[in-house]
Order: sequence, then structure tokens, then C-alpha cells
Amino acid sequence: LGDAYRERVKGERPENLKRALICYRLALSVFSQKDFPREWAAIHTKLGFIFQHARAEDTEMDTDMNLRCAIVCYEGALDDVYTLESFPVERAATLVSLGNVHLRRPSGNRRENLEQARKCYHNALDTFTEQAFPLEYQQTVRNLNEAEHLLRS
Repeated sequence: LGDAYRERVKGERPENLKRALICYRLALSVFSQKDFPREWAAIHTKLGFIFQHARAEDTEMDTDMNLRCAIVCYEGALDDVYTLESFPVERAATLVSLGNVHLRRPSGNRRENLEQARKCYHNALDTFTEQAFPLEYQQTVRNLNEAEHLLRS
């Protein structure tokens, strides 16, 4: 249901996203990290996605607060759940999303944000190899190159 509200084109966007957030939070009351780690982490990445792409009017928080919430959600999914050993593809995709937040984050120490983005993209390439995931590899390398270029600027 949360996915349906998140993607819904009818109605008001802020209301749809609020409903999606409610659904995801309710799902977390059922899917505990201990008993359902994959589902728990997936919900955290969905929450992260909403916060990453939310406008201020969608969540009644400013852009920086939305991005900080996205970081917390993505890092939650990565901590102890989406590991290289257990869920490598989900880990890599979440690292790319987290890197994208750091790359575009307008507040905080710009250099630190770019270093975090670079680190995320680099770690995602452990899984997103050119042979196994050519599209994801190209996108990740492009983002990595952008982060490194901005670090040198």
C-alpha cells in the first residue's frame, strides 16, 4: 500500500506521500529487523527514497532535514542487514542512493559530503561490476567521476 501511495499520480502529492510514510511505518511494526531483516531494510530504503525526493511541502520539513532523514534510513538498511555477504545487490543499490544524497546535499561540509559520496559509489562497485551489471556499473562510475571531479574543483 505504501508503494501504491508513493507512486500514485491522482490526488495531492503531499497527501499521497504522507500516507505512504504512514504505511511504511506501520509495516515496520510488523517487520522487525531481527525476524524479517530483508523486509525491514527494504522498507528503510523506501522511506529513504521518499525523503530523498521529497519537497518541503511534501513532508513539512526543509530540504536538508529531508536529506538527513534519507541518510538515516539508507544507513539503517546498510547497518547489519544489507551487507556484501548477505544482500550484495540491495547493498550496492542502497549505497548508490546514499551516495546520491551526499553528492547533492546542499548543507554541511561540502568536501565531507563529496568524500562520503565517493566512498559509497566506490563500495557499490564491489557488486556492480561491468560484466554482471553493465547499466548500474556505468551509472555508478559516472556518479563516482562526478564526485571526484567536484572534489578536485
